[in-house]
Amino acid sequence: MKILLTNDDGIQSEGLISLASALKNEGHEVFVAAPTGNRSAVSHQLTMRGAISVEPRGENIYAIGGSPVDCVLISMFSLGFSPELVLAGINYGGNVGSDVLYSGTVAAALEGAQSGVPSVAVSQFLRPNEPREEIGEKFRRAAKIACENLSLWRELAAKTGALNVNFPDGEIAGIRVCPLSKTIYKSSYSPTEGGLTMDLNPPESTGEGDFTLLRRGYLTLTPLLLDLTDRAALSAMEETCKSR
Repeated sequence: MKILLTNDDGIQSEGLISLASALKNEGHEVFVAAPTGNRSAVSHQLTMRGAISVEPRGENIYAIGGSPVDCVLISMFSLGFSPELVLAGINYGGNVGSDVLYSGTVAAALEGAQSGVPSVAVSQFLRPNEPREEIGEKFRRAAKIACENLSLWRELAAKTGALNVNFPDGEIAGIRVCPLSKTIYKSSYSPTEGGLTMDLNPPESTGEGDFTLLRRGYLTLTPLLLDLTDRAALSAMEETCKSR
């Protein structure tokens, strides 16, 4: 399978390297295009001003001086790669609930879907201050399972906007197809030289969505739509507007 691989953690990310290696070992044609550095939480940013660097790092490997969305678009419309699947990840940390609004990894998958290619975002939930060797083991486990489920995930992704996959930190209790959790970050800001720095606090979550299930040890699959229209509210809004 021809696979475009990207992320938001950067070209040197262990999750990206683990997944690229596993995919190549399975005989897939892998085209890697990832940001030159960490671009976490840039969401669907698109670089419209200034030059974007494109640096070859090996055969079909490029470090892009832009956002994850830039990486997807440059790969397909400038570097000429036509993927059968866009894979974004493996992300360092989960992307659940409202994380999908901020995540560059999820945005890259949505951009692939927007361009008509089945697309999957893959993330690995991690504990704070987890030892590096354990992180590496979890990335390799996630990469192996991703390879085993690649055809299924591509089939599922083709039926929606993009597929959002999250791996739990510990043993996998099972697989659940589920909605996004309702998560709220009550972040604070601390004064620093020149302004403020963000102190990201753990999110609060309600309901039986991906965040709750992930913490219970389930691997979660969540279909994401490109269309943000609130269709349930359309008719009521039309009637309200007609009555004014």
